[in-house]
Amino acid sequence: MRTRFRTRLRFRAALLPMLICVFAASALGMGDMGGTPAKFPKPRKNFHAKIVDVRGEVSEAEHVSCGGSTKITGYRGSTKIEVPFGRIHTVRIKDLDNRYKTAELTFWDETNYEIRVKSFGVCQGITSLGEVTVKIKDIREVVFEKGEHSEFGTAAEHAPEP
Repeated sequence: MRTRFRTRLRFRAALLPMLICVFAASALGMGDMGGTPAKFPKPRKNFHAKIVDVRGEVSEAEHVSCGGSTKITGYRGSTKIEVPFGRIHTVRIKDLDNRYKTAELTFWDETNYEIRVKSFGVCQGITSLGEVTVKIKDIREVVFEKGEHSEFGTAAEHAPEP
């Protein structure tokens, strides 16, 4: 009786590590370990932009979003600010520290405004090669085309005349 009990105990003791190894092996390769979703949700509004990274590489993208939104979210002092892409012509990212970057926003009326943005956020879009994701800490500049776009051009081009 004791021998049978010890055999069961040894079998159970060996089974747990084997199950853990099988589970760990099957989990390898599941998902993207890069910290960003494998496929991002396409925003309702379609903004086109040129994204320049810190190495000077330029990506022309459509359906641009930052953090899944068509707004830039940042801080001025303790105040949280959300600026819609439609108001922005250019965003220049400057170093601040590891957690935050300074984003200098230039609006279409040529006024400037600076906010602090979280450097670990991401901006995404669709290029001719496919989906692109860039961390804010790796962006030097984003230049937006004026207006929201559709497959037929900008919304302003197709607005009814008064």
